[in-house]
Amino acid sequence: IYMFFTCYLWPDGNCTGFMGKTVWDVLQLLIIPVTLAVVAAYLDGLERKTDRENMKDNQREALLQSYIEFMTQMVLKEGLSESKEGDKVREIAQVKTDTTLGRLDLRRKEVMVKFLSSMGLVQGKGGTGKKNYRSVVILGGIDLSGAELEGIDLPDTDLWKANLMGANVHRADLGGADLSDADLSSADLSGADLMGANLSGANLSGADLSGTDLSGAEISEAILCDANFRDSNLSGAGLYRVNLRGADLSG
Repeated sequence: IYMFFTCYLWPDGNCTGFMGKTVWDVLQLLIIPVTLAVVAAYLDGLERKTDRENMKDNQREALLQSYIEFMTQMVLKEGLSESKEGDKVREIAQVKTDTTLGRLDLRRKEVMVKFLSSMGLVQGKGGTGKKNYRSVVILGGIDLSGAELEGIDLPDTDLWKANLMGANVHRADLGGADLSDADLSSADLSGADLMGANLSGANLSGADLSGTDLSGAEISEAILCDANFRDSNLSGAGLYRVNLRGADLSG
């Protein structure tokens, strides 16, 4: 640029590199290095972004593994599974669960919930499905929108106000579970066991409940518009003030 201004605009006879060149000729000389610099900066930024994402992913994986190891030790050495409501060991486990869930992505949340299920830490002990706090770990308010939880074992589990929008819980065992005020819109609950579950105030709009056992379930004041109840068992279910607009209740 210095040579351009000194030799092209104010030539003094000592410069020969730019004499007789037009502005376009000079700009052409600058285009290639400038373009290369821009491309290099873009690729560098892309690489930095990828590195940051990989670092975050590794941190989440380490966090999940640390949680699994922590909870396993709590079960084996601290008697977490046999603890009672109000015990210090339960309080510690709950805090650890809540803080970990808030830092995980959906895929690892799925792994975490399946781990807790396999350890029997989230299932109640024959609860009523109404704010059942007898399970060791409470999952109320958890965000599992779009999760893949097909066939999961969560009977009598506290999932009140949980976000399961669009989740796949096909053939899951949710008998007696507390799903009150939960968002289950567009979820796949087909073939699931929801016998005696509490779904009062839940949003089930557009959900697939075909072939689902809802006998004795409490579904009062729930949103059921456009839901698919084909061949479901609703015997003895509480359906007070529900919105069934557009729902399929055939069979």
